[in-house]
Amino acid sequence: MNNHQYYFMIQQFTWFSDFFMHAVFSHSRKAVQLLARIVTGKKDLIVVEWGLEVKLSSLKSSRDPRT
Repeated sequence: MNNHQYYFMIQQFTWFSDFFMHAVFSHSRKAVQLLARIVTGKKDLIVVEWGLEVKLSSLKSSRDPRT
């Protein structure tokens, strides 16, 4: 697969793809770097450090009419 094919696949990701992305990218600097290179188009981009956001399973907002 070339970068254009990967880029097309990335554009097709949905909210549900987040689970896959979290599992793959949480432990692989090389995977994060490949995705960053494809998205930015910079073949020499090097990922030195990355992090994940905190996932919260249950949040209630004061604006939520269900509360």
